[in-house]
Amino acid sequence: MKTFVTLLGATAVAAMLSVPALADDKATIDYRINIMKAMGAQAAGLGAAMQGKVPNDNIGLHARSIALGMKQSMKAFESKAVGGTSKGEIWDNWKDFSDRLAKLEAAAVVVADLADKGDKAGAQAKIRDMLTCKSCHDVYRVPDQK
Repeated sequence: MKTFVTLLGATAVAAMLSVPALADDKATIDYRINIMKAMGAQAAGLGAAMQGKVPNDNIGLHARSIALGMKQSMKAFESKAVGGTSKGEIWDNWKDFSDRLAKLEAAAVVVADLADKGDKAGAQAKIRDMLTCKSCHDVYRVPDQK
């Protein structure tokens, strides 16, 4: 009986200790989702500026925001908090995933630099190198259940 009580107590302590970890995972997952939403908004703003729908003097700022979002994403995904719309394959294939983030970040910096120099045509030509979100989402994101 003493062994049973000891095991029961140990199980209860382990369960209580895991609650903060679950809460931390939820916070991390929510944080990642918010970063991705912000990058989506920046990409939409960049697209509108490149198409001339809004003043295009913010092209460089939008591209730099996306580059910064890639840095934030890298940090946010470092902790293995599986959930939300993220597949576990991210951490199984960390090198590929992190290389994709780094490549997008570098491409966004190139677009920003060109735009900041006033080379809208050059920035436009490099946009495709930057907006590779779907190729990563196809592999590492849980599809929408709509």
